[in-house]
Amino acid sequence: PALEGAERRLELSIILPPGAVQGLQRDRLMVTIETELMGKRYLLQAVPPSAQPYVVDEPCERMLQFIEKLTGGEVHGSLMLGRKQTAELLSLIAAGGARVRIGRNAELEFQDWPVTGRLNLRIEPEKALGRVWWEPVWTGRWREDRDRSVLATRGHAWAWSGNTVAALRPLLPDGWEDLFFKAREMEGPDLPRFLREDLPRLAEICEVDSDPPLEQIEVRTGSPAFTISLDGHKGRLVAQLEVAYGIRRFTLDGRSGDPKELVPDPERLGAWNVRDLHQEADALARVNHLGLNDRLEDGRWRVVGEERVLNCLGSGLPLFRRLGWRILVSERLRSFLDQMEEMVLSIKFQAAQRKSVGSDEDSSGGGFRLGSGQDWLQMDLAFRGERQGERFSMAQVMEALACGRSYLTSANGRVVLFDESAVDGVRDLLSESGARADPGAGGLYRVKGVHGLYLDSALEDLPAVRVEGGVRPSVILAAGRGAEVPLRPELEKVLRAYQREGYSWLARLRARGLGGVLADEMGLGKTVQVLAVLDSAYALAGGRSAGGDRAAAPLRPSLVVCPTSLVLNWAREAERFAPELRVLVWHGPKRGEKAESLGQADLIITSYALLRRDLNTLLEHEFEFLVLDEAQHIKNPDTHNARSARALRAQTRYVLTGTPVENTAGDLWSMMDFSLPGYLGSYKEFRERYELPMRTLGSEERGELGRRLGRRVRPFLLRRKKVDVLKDLPPKLEQISSCVLSAEQEELYRKLLESSRKEVFDSVLSKGMGASRMVILTALMRLRQVCCHPALLPIEGVSEETPSGKMELFSEILDETLDSGHRVLVFSQFVQMLKILRSHLKARDIRYCYLDGSTRDRLGEVDRFNGDATIPVFLISLKAGGTGLNLASADTVIHFDPWWNPAVEDQATDRAHRIGQRRTVHSIRLVTEGTVEEKIMELQQRKRALAEVLVEEGTGSPMDLSMEDLERLLGMD
Repeated sequence: PALEGAERRLELSIILPPGAVQGLQRDRLMVTIETELMGKRYLLQAVPPSAQPYVVDEPCERMLQFIEKLTGGEVHGSLMLGRKQTAELLSLIAAGGARVRIGRNAELEFQDWPVTGRLNLRIEPEKALGRVWWEPVWTGRWREDRDRSVLATRGHAWAWSGNTVAALRPLLPDGWEDLFFKAREMEGPDLPRFLREDLPRLAEICEVDSDPPLEQIEVRTGSPAFTISLDGHKGRLVAQLEVAYGIRRFTLDGRSGDPKELVPDPERLGAWNVRDLHQEADALARVNHLGLNDRLEDGRWRVVGEERVLNCLGSGLPLFRRLGWRILVSERLRSFLDQMEEMVLSIKFQAAQRKSVGSDEDSSGGGFRLGSGQDWLQMDLAFRGERQGERFSMAQVMEALACGRSYLTSANGRVVLFDESAVDGVRDLLSESGARADPGAGGLYRVKGVHGLYLDSALEDLPAVRVEGGVRPSVILAAGRGAEVPLRPELEKVLRAYQREGYSWLARLRARGLGGVLADEMGLGKTVQVLAVLDSAYALAGGRSAGGDRAAAPLRPSLVVCPTSLVLNWAREAERFAPELRVLVWHGPKRGEKAESLGQADLIITSYALLRRDLNTLLEHEFEFLVLDEAQHIKNPDTHNARSARALRAQTRYVLTGTPVENTAGDLWSMMDFSLPGYLGSYKEFRERYELPMRTLGSEERGELGRRLGRRVRPFLLRRKKVDVLKDLPPKLEQISSCVLSAEQEELYRKLLESSRKEVFDSVLSKGMGASRMVILTALMRLRQVCCHPALLPIEGVSEETPSGKMELFSEILDETLDSGHRVLVFSQFVQMLKILRSHLKARDIRYCYLDGSTRDRLGEVDRFNGDATIPVFLISLKAGGTGLNLASADTVIHFDPWWNPAVEDQATDRAHRIGQRRTVHSIRLVTEGTVEEKIMELQQRKRALAEVLVEEGTGSPMDLSMEDLERLLGMD
């Protein structure tokens, strides 16, 4: 900055000694800094006070700051520099910070074109060793001059020869500047990490001379094959664990040292396998856990003592087989094993006496309210020796385990080994299926028939199981049930193959007196699949006379409950696909006038809002089918929606949803408990068994628990994805378009962020997370609103005309999209934002349709958009129109603001990406960089795991947050 009244410019001169390049090769360079004022030269620290005032321009100021940084805040006339400091000095000189002379006369010349370089890479796979170095490509006079030097530090790189300097290009990434001066060697785990992560990044910016050639280099995680070699006798057991990758074998002895984890692929030059150290450690931990944890000098593992040996063999041999390991047994140990036998689980199923609803046996544990009765299975369960077949009861096995033994002794003195983990699996199976022991007969259990399908799949995962007679539970349960109702020919022609499969699945559940959850991805036609079942059931029952009036029909009315926006859509679909059904729409202010007609209808359609309001009226009827559409409305079991739905009486209950899990596993419980009351136990039991452990267990245990729960619900939950069943559906392309805050937005955002941090964390620290719910929600919502448009907040001086970075981005994308002839759906959670967008479209004479929660004729707006191709934009509230609407006439979806749950956004996108769509659908999410929006996107990527394990769907909500999550969301970076 210039001092007041200054007229002269401060000019700096850097004086370099002759032979500067040779000095730099020794990493030492003495420089002198002078300035010229009023025709005289001064060392920098010797400028007389009388020479002031003078002007210091920006390049000169940066040079002075650099000098002060090196000298600790003082100004000196001479400096000793190394190569890295000299590289930074040259960049400042090139920017105009000073003139440079070598000696007193020769000028330092900056060459206009850069000197280029390349990376060299050499790999010795046998030693798992790699070496990489950078090499300048010297041309012309640079090639002839041996007194040349390379200078580099972060962000600065130069070549110097004589009195000529040239920039080095390309610059190497941060952390790799040392390659300009010396080679870097990588060995052990560093080499595959370099080849996988760093080499591709370096190859993008720099030529690479590699041996083997770059295009041949491939590094992948190998597939380990384990071998366990066993030797010993009844008092001592010794094991050696080996792992093989192709022809290379390694003994896992637990010793530290060079893991030599890079294994050449014998079939391809330049390809390597990385040893999977995680799997190797897990394998060794399993062996040690069996008691083989005493390491011998030769790398083998030992267990001593007869009981410990038998326990190890009992659990170890089945474990090694399940893991697919190769098992080598010595002759000595083989002769010992021949004197024993292993235990298998023998199960025999048969139909038990049918119990009526309300009996003592049905009343405990929540009970099942399914039709007129409850089927039961009788299960005869016994443990037997695999050779001689001697029977042992569960009580005997549990007593042995309680004494620390994994074996029993038979009547003739033979040792019978059993697998402790298999026994645990049986206990879990009995517990999860609600099996009840028959006190009068050892080994007999009674199981509610609804668990039969689960038993079918669970038995396949239990080792050493024999089903006596080969009859599975599902076969027993199917006997004596009604046959599947065939489709009408008209529907047979209309339904796609996967929809006919869905119809058959629903019909089979109905035939067995069961309900289920149809969880197909949005846009696959869940409505028509259910209507097909209803149509066929009523047609078969002969529920209508020739005159169209209800005859003495055996079927009662059916009820569909859906969001208000879908009531008329259901009526329209019923008219199209099941025209013979007598439909009554229970909706509108005059619906009470139809109360007497409820019992005369085949199908009643109403909304969740009216279900709560008119529950007493609906409770007067028992329904044939009870269908909940968009059933995430009952995901919280304590809400009025959920309690009202569970109170209704029905023969068959179906749940329709595209997102069976949005937030927690509890969502799934609520839907399953509606369709199969009591199947997963009470919510308290479910929470203790599944939901809470899933929050606290490690990833591996959590995944196993999720798979167990998934196996339980799978017989009653059908989910198909469009990518799997609609091969002719065009692709859906998703992208994130980023913008930055305008200056006004940024100032407002920073102020709001600072105040929100204090308010939120003060509240959390004093009241806890739960009690701070509204404070957290309000703070996050305000920050998200600022990211959209400042006018969403009631701030003086802010209007729709206030600049918004996201509005600018939206306008650009919209212009490009409309110019290309596309039609657009625009979703936002903020109705006020939609109104701003509406004003924006009006000002530009762009036609549009509009739908939010206050729109009365929602179906009319949908029809207007689908029927008029000259309307290019549909503005939609995410909550009001994110589900159930068919808008396949659009092919572009813009999500103006990100929501916590990406599954909700996916549902909205599927308004366009569904049956009937013939063009590629583009889904665009607008995200403001460096704000809470960007962090919401990151947060949701970490919170998908739970639902993917259960039903392969996204998850997350604004209150599913930890303290760590809040720190990230409200971070000041």
